[in-house]
Amino acid sequence: MFYSQAGLLDYGNQKAIIIDKLGFGDKKQHGMHLINNDALKNAMIETFDSLDNAGVGTLVERLFMPDSYLDSDDSISENLMFQDLIDKFASDMKNTSELEKLNSDKYFDGNINISNDMTQKEKNFIYDSLLEYLNNHISKIEQIENKYNESWSSQKEAFALLIYNFKMKINN
Repeated sequence: MFYSQAGLLDYGNQKAIIIDKLGFGDKKQHGMHLINNDALKNAMIETFDSLDNAGVGTLVERLFMPDSYLDSDDSISENLMFQDLIDKFASDMKNTSELEKLNSDKYFDGNINISNDMTQKEKNFIYDSLLEYLNNHISKIEQIENKYNESWSSQKEAFALLIYNFKMKINN
């Protein structure tokens, strides 16, 4: 179920079972299914394969079902899905100029698709932006830890493993 919710399985339009929050008509709810980024997809699969259900569930919730962990300080609505969240991150970073350091010629626009006609510099820009996005999740978890004075180390470890696996995929 987690692999399907993350869009890591090629399941077409057939339903063997009902999976909550996975509407086949809404492309935004397909997670990685419609995104062309093999390094990220393969890193997610490798990470999911390495974690227990709780760890995989953490990643799926934080990346693909954001309404399940929101603070009162966060303005994300439950209608936002994976690509929307990346677009929101890109917009926030553009507004604060934090990603400007990645490439002075371009701001991250939320497009994480990799194509064969891209230069390595363009691919690296997307990879660096995604790494920043994933690290941002760890920062949010640390803020929640500080706010509630409790440890969420298993959630941070799940993201750290995903980041590590992603770095390995982009370096190959």
